[in-house]
Amino acid sequence: MIEYLPYFAGFITLMFGFAFYLGFQEFKKLGRREPSNTSQNASITDNKS
Repeated sequence: MIEYLPYFAGFITLMFGFAFYLGFQEFKKLGRREPSNTSQNASITDNKS
């Protein structure tokens, strides 16, 4: 039974990697909504003079 331990650990590592990948995809989706807000803020900061 102990000979299967490395395979189980590798499987767990792959599952964590897959979860991180999906998590980063969600952050990319959130980032696409924000540029309209940041462009409005940039125009406010550009008019400081």
